[in-house]
Amino acid sequence: MPRIRTIKPEFWTDEKILELSMPARLFFIGLWTFADDNGVLELKIKQLKARIVPADDVDIIPLLNELIAQELIVSYQVNGASYLQIKNFRKHQLIDRPRKTELPTAEDADIHMTSIEISGNQLKSTEISPGEGNGKGVRKGNGTGVPPSGGVAASAPPDGDASAPRADFEQESGSEPGDLTAPPTAA
Repeated sequence: MPRIRTIKPEFWTDEKILELSMPARLFFIGLWTFADDNGVLELKIKQLKARIVPADDVDIIPLLNELIAQELIVSYQVNGASYLQIKNFRKHQLIDRPRKTELPTAEDADIHMTSIEISGNQLKSTEISPGEGNGKGVRKGNGTGVPPSGGVAASAPPDGDASAPRADFEQESGSEPGDLTAPPTAA
């Protein structure tokens, strides 16, 4: 069921958002309104297009892949069904009356997808199985950029240093880059 969501003013100048095309930015906001209260949606391409960009002649697969590449959403499968989860959604959306949801979160995933494509009428993906362990998935930044054999390398933005801090963003909002959906705070 669609919900009203909030957009922080810092959204428009966040480094991850600035790397997105304009259609991907708008599509990202559209995903928020149709996500459940955990930020989860079923990955049904025709349904997402009909809900978010019904009057536009746009292929949403590249938009979804932009959002995945910027690590703003996670795409995954549970028991053969495909889902999307908006990262940090629950942490940053104020939900007064949470609704019960039946959709599984990325933590329940059998397979995480690194990109999405359509072949004929079939949804296909580049996938990786979730690793084992009890870490939180926080990257420390000391990798070599070269994946181990059989691994998948994350892509960095083409321009600029993706790890460079944005002091103005952090000071103004008290948030880290990528935390885009927090309700506004009183000044």
